[in-house]
Amino acid sequence: MKHNHKKDTIEIDGWNTEIEAAQAYNIMTLIFNGESGPFNDVPTPPMSVYDKVMLELKRKGWRASQQDMYILKNLLKIHFGMDFKTGS
Repeated sequence: MKHNHKKDTIEIDGWNTEIEAAQAYNIMTLIFNGESGPFNDVPTPPMSVYDKVMLELKRKGWRASQQDMYILKNLLKIHFGMDFKTGS
């Protein structure tokens, strides 16, 4: 992932649209920078974007406890309106 501060855009290989890339950026920013952001003003990320981010992070060795994932999902719901079903 690359963030170009001059153009205020991001480049993430494999994302279908700039909106998906911005949604993925928001998820990763929440994980790594916390609630203070900064976040892009884009629609609620679909589960497919969340799943893709989680898969990529796991491939790169990122791990989180079950408690950390519970907290993350609550923050994603609060900040981005994501709806996680039981067992997600």
